[in-house]
Amino acid sequence: MRWLTVDRRTGCLRILQRSFSPPFLNGTPSKGHGAVLFSCCLWQPADGAMMFRYEFGIVEWLWDLETIRVNMPGSDELKFSGSYDEVVAVLSELGGQGWDVATCAANGNWLFWTLRRQR
Repeated sequence: MRWLTVDRRTGCLRILQRSFSPPFLNGTPSKGHGAVLFSCCLWQPADGAMMFRYEFGIVEWLWDLETIRVNMPGSDELKFSGSYDEVVAVLSELGGQGWDVATCAANGNWLFWTLRRQR
């Protein structure tokens, strides 16, 4: 089960997921309802404290099919063929544009990176 919550003190949005195994938050056991899957700050609080704002994109690679898909904000989906060298080149190019890897998931022949860039 997933749900949204907003920390009214900091103005941060969090997407949570209920977990039946012991949930962990920042590497330590959490007493909350589950693990934080996604967290970003959406606005600057009224007290003027500086909040980070992020934009997100994805890179997906089906390694056995040598298929790479890139979706970034404000651009069309890019699809092309490639193996290890091309994936490294894509991630390096995006890193040079200020993107970093926020998460990576893998299953079978599939790798999926969520990238973020501070705005």
